[in-house]
Amino acid sequence: MKKGFTLAEVLITLGVIGIVASLTLPNVLNNFNNKTQVAQLQRTYNAIANAATQLLASEQVDDLTQSSLGSSGGRDDFMYKYFKIQKDCGGGWSGCLADSYQTYNRSETTSTDLTSSAFTSPLGNQSTDFKCVTIDTGASICISTMNNSYARVIVDTNGVSSPNLFGRDLFKFNIFPDGRLGTFNKAWASAFAMYASGNNEYTYCMGFSDGCFDQIVSNGWKMNY
Repeated sequence: MKKGFTLAEVLITLGVIGIVASLTLPNVLNNFNNKTQVAQLQRTYNAIANAATQLLASEQVDDLTQSSLGSSGGRDDFMYKYFKIQKDCGGGWSGCLADSYQTYNRSETTSTDLTSSAFTSPLGNQSTDFKCVTIDTGASICISTMNNSYARVIVDTNGVSSPNLFGRDLFKFNIFPDGRLGTFNKAWASAFAMYASGNNEYTYCMGFSDGCFDQIVSNGWKMNY
């Protein structure tokens, strides 16, 4: 009767386990990171959405363009009233956002410039006036003054920390006058992404996170790209 395993059998078994682990571990880690980043995004989204709702109620208006968010000083007060600020980056972004970001597939890199198309498309092309802060969750939020259409929002869910990728920890969307959050033109982002890639895996999300926020929300807060 065989009472144990030979050294060769043990080594073969360990080898098989190692091969299986090397094949599956990257996917496991990637899925874990995706879920973590989405959870951080959702928490930040909820904080911004709740703040917008509270502002509408406290100032008794139905349209955020009629609220204090429509002025630079009012926007700053809004952020300090409804968020727990850990760091105020003043009139700039340095210290709240990383110096540069890559596309989610790491194919392109751009230096941080909140007026560049990488940070504005597809939000629209109106001038920006951002106030950037880091809140108690570790997320950094940059919000522009509310104009007659929307206020821009750029979020890094974990501040200056890595991975510093559009569509992974950096997202951009708008606060609309009714308090809704979303991209400037979801239909355009969706159509263009499908046309460019021909692959439903990248529907909405492409390039410098154009439509990534909408894709995650429409997929039930899941990052599937």
